[in-house]
Amino acid sequence: MVASDAVTATPVSAVHVIALVKGTFEGDPYAHFGSLLGFEDYAAAARQLGLIDGEGKLTSRGLDLYYDGGLRSLPSGRANDWSADAPEALAIAVRMLEDWRRP
Repeated sequence: MVASDAVTATPVSAVHVIALVKGTFEGDPYAHFGSLLGFEDYAAAARQLGLIDGEGKLTSRGLDLYYDGGLRSLPSGRANDWSADAPEALAIAVRMLEDWRRP
């Protein structure tokens, strides 16, 4: 879990926040989603973590995640498949998000 919606306390998937950052860097924030259900929650979590700004553009922290978290090595397909296709690269990015989430 990366963040939660303050109203519903719904957990937000770290993988999908990472997918949003990867897609945004590559020119299409929706590229790694099979559906847009929950997309706004992922975008809100990315903003809360300082990965994207209010206009949906990557911040310096978002760029750090992309480069240092190895997002370019993740497959071009859907984020839901990444844990099977690139578990090591995904683990690095998730760990970075979890570290940033801590107070």
